[in-house]
Amino acid sequence: IDPEAFTRTTQTNLDSGVDNKENNINLYTDLEEMLEKEKPDFVDICAPTFVHRELAEKILGLGVNVLCEKPMALTYKDTLAMVDAQKKSGKQLMIAQCLRFWKEYIYLKECVDDQRYGKVISAFFSRLSVPPTWGTNNWFMDHTKSGGLQICMFTTLIL
Repeated sequence: IDPEAFTRTTQTNLDSGVDNKENNINLYTDLEEMLEKEKPDFVDICAPTFVHRELAEKILGLGVNVLCEKPMALTYKDTLAMVDAQKKSGKQLMIAQCLRFWKEYIYLKECVDDQRYGKVISAFFSRLSVPPTWGTNNWFMDHTKSGGLQICMFTTLIL
């Protein structure tokens, strides 16, 4: 989308930024060229939501495993197409639902499993965040491209 991004330091909501010039990595603007030259075990799709389906189908079709950032796609139809592409390819498709791997959520899951505080009847968790402003052309704020932001994400557990 923006080849000049390779020359800038990009700040995200997770860190203070990465200077691409100092990483000593090959940078590509063409997916097929990258897959041909690098032969990766998997590709992490870190692109705007509205292109997840297209990229996942292409990458899986070329025989490469896919980790796709959330949300999976804009529509149910697109998610089914991605799953179908995964089945046809025989490769792995995983959606990066990162919270499940955070130590706080792992701890909570252990508490539920071993009932260390008794049987859980219900629980409510929330993750608050400001809207991201680092996306190219601020695509996060365009409902047709992002599906709409959830400023507050909620998880409810009822057992």
